[in-house]
Amino acid sequence: MAWLLAVTRLMGGNTAVTGRAAFIRAMAEHGVNLDSSRVSRIEAGEYPIRSYVVDAYEQVTGVPDGALQSVNAILRRAAGLPRDVERRTHEHAPLVDRAAARIEQNVADGNDWLTLTRGLAGYDHFYLMPGTWTTLTDQLIAELTRATGVAYHRRYEAALTLQGDPVGRRQLAMSVGRFVMHRDVQSVDPAMSLLQQMSDPATADLVLRLMQDDNQLRRRGAARVAGALASRQGLNALHATTAERYLSQELSAAGRRRQRIHAVDLASRLAPASYRQVLDAVADPQLRNWVHRSCTTYELIETDVSRGVVETIASGAEQATNRFADDPDRMLRRLLREALFHIHRERRQLAALTLAASPYATGIAQAAVRVTRGRDPLVSAMCWPLLRRCAHLLEREQIASIAPAASPGEFVSDVAMTLGVGRGPVPSRVADCLLATARDGSEPHLAHSAMFALGMSGHPHLASLSAQPGHSRGAALWWQTLGPALDDGL
Repeated sequence: MAWLLAVTRLMGGNTAVTGRAAFIRAMAEHGVNLDSSRVSRIEAGEYPIRSYVVDAYEQVTGVPDGALQSVNAILRRAAGLPRDVERRTHEHAPLVDRAAARIEQNVADGNDWLTLTRGLAGYDHFYLMPGTWTTLTDQLIAELTRATGVAYHRRYEAALTLQGDPVGRRQLAMSVGRFVMHRDVQSVDPAMSLLQQMSDPATADLVLRLMQDDNQLRRRGAARVAGALASRQGLNALHATTAERYLSQELSAAGRRRQRIHAVDLASRLAPASYRQVLDAVADPQLRNWVHRSCTTYELIETDVSRGVVETIASGAEQATNRFADDPDRMLRRLLREALFHIHRERRQLAALTLAASPYATGIAQAAVRVTRGRDPLVSAMCWPLLRRCAHLLEREQIASIAPAASPGEFVSDVAMTLGVGRGPVPSRVADCLLATARDGSEPHLAHSAMFALGMSGHPHLASLSAQPGHSRGAALWWQTLGPALDDGL
């Protein structure tokens, strides 16, 4: 977090506070008194970073409200640090009331959600009617699923804040269950990511049931969060025998390495005897060697390859931001390596979230686009999640240009998923291709990706798909009910 504050001050949009003296004066105007030494210690990670200091950084550097604060809170929670109690003022209660009213009117942005949940968290006890809880958590899950960029960060932190209340945690879990069990559900990862932060037996039981679901989207979505959940509760919470059975099936089925990444994450959490049993069941020697090396090094590709990819993206990001320092940004490279190749999905997510909140985000997205065209399919596959985390800064026209007409199916699927989180209109020629793919349905993963792009962009083609009988009708209706991507106008 200290690194994020430093690069935001030095490379953010407000050049007037780049100099330390000007920055100190600006912070004092927002009620935070610093000297040069304290600024250095804060930005070097040698001084506790308080919530009110982060708020002031947002105001002074001109980033959206909650953009840094949400990342700070998420990182603190991941590190096991206690929630930072915020300063209260007489103006706080009316702000909470205004946020609640905007949420009820369906016109809220992520900062309204943060204001409401942080306001509620300031009380030892509060009461909401059961119907109010259901409406609130259902709406938050739905908005989280289609949010991108800062809009996602703010809603994700709002949901995690609600989890701090026992009733809120239970209501959120029920909302997640209702959402992912919809018969036509098309996107489950944002909602299921909340489960990995819960530490109660009911959550483990839900994940366990979903890992055995007939629906592949739910089954793999649950497996993606199982590793992080096991690290909090211990693998016994997920019943080790069920995890072993699932992993044996996933690692013996036909497919590419990219389809086994979530399985390798979970395998790395197994007890030695269980891990050896799963590893011995992998028939393909190359796949078995990759699984074992990844679980040993905690990195999904070879070290020399990862260094080269990270340097390519980091150098491109530095050039795009006109960074003038003589030495390379080592923390940028460390975060990129973790976001791209760490074996644990939660670690990749946290690093990617931090990078997406930094001034490097656009440069990272542009550089990652070039890496996705490389020859190594696993490297390319690992770049797409990071690219999607930053793709809200790219135009959909630019994203569409990544895929040539004759690209392999997996590549086209990744482009379509990334189109969904971009900004601006989908080019008409691309939209027509997406429509044809969604209607065809002969390759389910391509049809799902095409529908994601159409749904997140709110394209009119959804209306024609929902009006005609066929396999795509239910998915189109689901997207029409959910709505297009949310970026909070940022």
